[in-house]
Parts: sequence; C-alpha cells; structure tokens
Amino acid sequence: MAEHLPLTQWQSGSCRCVLDASVVCNIFITAWQLFSGKLVGEHNSCLWNRLDQTVFSPQLNIVDRIESPYSGYHAALDCEGSRAVELELVRDGRVCGWMHNLSTAAQLGATSTGNAGRKPMISGAVQTDVVVVPKNLMVLPGQQTTDELIAQMGDGLFVNQSFDVFHSINLASGSFSIPCEAIVVRQGRPVGRVEGMTLEGNLLELFSSVTAVGSEMFTFAMPIIKSFAVSAPALAVSSVKVSV
Repeated sequence: MAEHLPLTQWQSGSCRCVLDASVVCNIFITAWQLFSGKLVGEHNSCLWNRLDQTVFSPQLNIVDRIESPYSGYHAALDCEGSRAVELELVRDGRVCGWMHNLSTAAQLGATSTGNAGRKPMISGAVQTDVVVVPKNLMVLPGQQTTDELIAQMGDGLFVNQSFDVFHSINLASGSFSIPCEAIVVRQGRPVGRVEGMTLEGNLLELFSSVTAVGSEMFTFAMPIIKSFAVSAPALAVSSVKVSV
C-alpha cells in the first residue's frame, strides 16, 4: 500500500499514531532490557524503582513465556540449569516483575526466573558471559485489527517502518529517537506517505499513551544465535512527537 501512495509533507510536532506491529516489535528488541534484573540492580533501567506501580497504559500486558505459538521456541531450562517460569512483567499497565538469572536474583534477594543466556560475540560463533535474556517476550494482543486501529484514529500517522532501534534508545532515561517512515491518515483513510521522519520522546510516556492494542502479532527472533524471540501487536497512541 505505502509504495503506491504519493509523497506528502508533514509538520513536526505531536500527533496521534498507530505503530505497526513490526515497529513495536523493533522497539522491544531493545526495550525488553527495561525488565532485566541486571539493569534494575544497577539502576540502569528507567523502571528500576517502579515495581508495583502503574507506569504504562492499562491496555498494556507484557509477559515472558516458556513457550510461544508465535515463535515456536520452547525454553524449559536456561543455560544455568534453572527452571524457567511463566513471568508477568506488566499487568494492566502495572510493573509486576523482573527477569533474573542466578546472579541478579542473588543481588536483589529474588529467585532465578530461568532467564540466563549467553552473550554472543559479533560473529555469533563464540558464546561468552552469562547474561539476562528473555525467553519468549510478548506484548499481549488485543481485539482490534491494525486496519480497525487506523480507521478509529481518524487523522494521524500510521508508522509502518522503523530503523536503527539498537542505537537510539537510552534504557536508563527511557529517551528514544527512532528514524521511521509513515503513512498519512485522514478521516481513517491513507492519503500519502512521509519519509525521513523521526519518532522522539520517552518510552514511559509513549507506553502510557497507548489507547488500543491490535490483534495481529509480529515476531522477531534474535538474529545472532536465535536464543530468544520478541512478539508484539500494533499499538494506537494518543500522542507522540514526530520530527521531519
């Protein structure tokens, strides 16, 4: 659809958006680390002091599961031999858990959640230090299709592609600056496309502004050693800053 729409102008500022499932998934390929017991213990996650607080939209539920129908991965044990558990990270917007290996669990007086993995070198050929990794991290789906979210948005942007997320999210502060492309939507219908855009803001503000969650899931398997997977649906947000 996007390649056949005309290029159009868009003014920088805050607007309503629907983030495509692939864009949400791309963000969580880095943002899952907000729930890492290692970063929480080091105060390098912007959630480190927000346990049991409603930080995100009540529409958001995030889990880390042993098995996923979206990825096909099954992780009953981690690389330290700890039994994996079904882990709720966010329930109805409330932060309710961290991912732990044996080391981070001991540091924070908790129990391992079976989230120990090996940190690979760039080549992927040699697996080195034991780190915290997800198993099957999922932003749980809602009831509406992406097309329905776009139609309900009225006027705004459908952000359908994002780039370079690994280098554009600060986990300690939550700030982000993500290059992207988008489709301009007027009265619920696509009318044009914009290239060379940037989503800017703070993850906590972004996730607190979610108004609806899509039903169609996108899955990304970590490409270096395929040791974990992240799955997410599209999200409708009431306001996000866009620069052109």
